[in-house]
Amino acid sequence: MIRSSGEDKEKEAQPAENLFDSDKVIYYDNDAVEIKLTNASFVREFSTSNADPNDTWATRGTTSDSQIYFHITGTINNDTTEIFNYGHKLAPVKFFLLYDGKHEFESLAATEEENGTKFGGASVDPLTKGNVHIYFQVPTPVSETDKPLVLKVLLGEEEFELPIR
Repeated sequence: MIRSSGEDKEKEAQPAENLFDSDKVIYYDNDAVEIKLTNASFVREFSTSNADPNDTWATRGTTSDSQIYFHITGTINNDTTEIFNYGHKLAPVKFFLLYDGKHEFESLAATEEENGTKFGGASVDPLTKGNVHIYFQVPTPVSETDKPLVLKVLLGEEEFELPIR
């Protein structure tokens, strides 16, 4: 199907559907770290909450027609004395996306910095609360079906699943 560029702009401007039926709250380290996931959607591009549209540090790259981001936003409240790392291979808390019970995708993650104007690393300083972005680059068909989609969360040695659809 061929669309005019005007229709593409209109499609991009519409907000993406939140696939979470409610906030997902996860506690770690004897409840000293609260992870609250508030929105999950399929998007072609995403940015920080106070992004300057001309700043490439505030916008994550766009995907091709064959790829899309599964993007999760939320907050992490770190009430510990150490930096809390999340969402990467060496972090104590990791996220995976399981599609159709057999395809698993690893996450990438970033925390907003400088009052939400740019992305930083996947960590939250002690005694602070950070706006976080957890995202997966997946094939576009993952967003176009109703096949099962599950967020797997690994907290140290403990793993649990949050069904999305």
